Amino acid sequence: MDGEIPNAPNVAQPEQTPKKGLLFEILFVIIFLILIFGALNYFNILRLSEIFPDLLGFLPRKEVPTGTSQQSLSPTLSPTNRAKQTLINFLPTILAPSFLPQSPSDITLAQDSQNINSFNASWNTQEERITSGLHMSQDFRKITSLDLYIQELQQPLSPSVESAKSSASQIFSITPKGQWGCKNVLSSRLYCENFWDEQNSRKGLGFLIVTATGSSRLVFSFCEHSKNSNYYSWKSCRSEFLKTGVE
Repeated sequence: MDGEIPNAPNVAQPEQTPKKGLLFEILFVIIFLILIFGALNYFNILRLSEIFPDLLGFLPRKEVPTGTSQQSLSPTLSPTNRAKQTLINFLPTILAPSFLPQSPSDITLAQDSQNINSFNASWNTQEERITSGLHMSQDFRKITSLDLYIQELQQPLSPSVESAKSSASQIFSITPKGQWGCKNVLSSRLYCENFWDEQNSRKGLGFLIVTATGSSRLVFSFCEHSKNSNYYSWKSCRSEFLKTGVE
């Protein structure tokens, strides 16, 4: 009709963009997958950071301990192997370098037939072969006493506080914090010892000269009695002097 404004023709509308809800769903799925793969990678179940280092090398991964420290704590190892690992880790903390084993593999260890926590050990140093007797805690993680049998290479020593102090300083890398004293033991042989208190334990260094068949042998001793040990009340490394100590 005249004077009427005609309706605009229908025009095709452009396609709408994806809804925000769909974007959030896609983003959620991506984050979820990253968390799942990240957890698998972190706990070394699926090591994606190693398989795709260029793409997923940023993913964190839990480090797994390796080497002797892990073996020394492994309950699957035999008592002898656990004891050996403990001994390997322990010797450098108390002995002078010249008395350490030339190689950890050089240490031989045998379990005592009468006591599963006692062992006999030996190893080569740069100058001689040392034999040793040791006793360990029930879990084989700690050495509670250690005796070292060393051939006397120099002129024979006369047992005394001074000779014990001088000889021990050449063998041990630790410095005793008590006073040296000597008492007769084992058929009038003189045993000398330095025994002292630590924060959570009591420690001692001992020295004894054993003479047999015309030759003498030096016996050096170390002991540590922790607070939770049955021996903590002792005042000496040796049972003969557990109540009196060596002074």
